[in-house]
Amino acid sequence: MSKWDSDNCLTLNVTCTWVSILHIDVKRRLMHFLTQQWKKVLFPFKTVQHLKVKDPSKQILYLLPKIHKSITDPPGRPIVSGNGSFTEPLSVFLTQHLKPLLGHVRARIQDTTEFLKIIEETQLEPEWLMCTLDVKSLYTSIPHWAGLQALQHWLNKVELYPSGFNT
Repeated sequence: MSKWDSDNCLTLNVTCTWVSILHIDVKRRLMHFLTQQWKKVLFPFKTVQHLKVKDPSKQILYLLPKIHKSITDPPGRPIVSGNGSFTEPLSVFLTQHLKPLLGHVRARIQDTTEFLKIIEETQLEPEWLMCTLDVKSLYTSIPHWAGLQALQHWLNKVELYPSGFNT
């Protein structure tokens, strides 16, 4: 492990023992959840079997250097690679089922190109002031309960799925 990696791991306060215990607990809870949903007839048995990974690989935590912040001592953006892990099929499932909601969210801008197109087509009044902002650690700053509450709001509002799916 490089000095850069070890310094940033210390910043994250991550130890291998904690990560292994968390991995086992999350896997156990996920398998229990999937079994319960199948019993409630929310997911067909075939879907539950697809979401269970028999021989998963471990997730890998690595840091992506933010060289735009500092070229000599860049901070790291923690990334968890879930390829082949027990959460990968669930991530694909959620992406497929939640992506249709994005078309209903007006405040969503997909990328820089879309933003520039919107700005180009917007007629600004002379007294308006255009400014931008950057949110530090946007996704890690959103409390889990708030993210789940927003998701439930959109699932109920858009009504893409039966009500049991929304809980």
